[in-house]
Amino acid sequence: MFEKPQALSSITDGEISGMRMIDSEGEILTREVKVKFVDGEPIFLEAVYIWKNTSDFDRFMRFANSYAKSNGLGYSEKK
Repeated sequence: MFEKPQALSSITDGEISGMRMIDSEGEILTREVKVKFVDGEPIFLEAVYIWKNTSDFDRFMRFANSYAKSNGLGYSEKK
């Protein structure tokens, strides 16, 4: 879930049909996306990506780690 998503700042209303997660390996796509607008401003974006097997999970984790590194974010596993 993203609060006040800057990626949607140029959109004032309408239907969002999906979200693409793009990295050096290619693209991951989900169509399960919800966006709420208030007074023409995007307030939140919720995207759900469901992996169906370990290959999908591994691919998503590579994307998540790459995204985190590129955006100064961190990741740690619970122990």
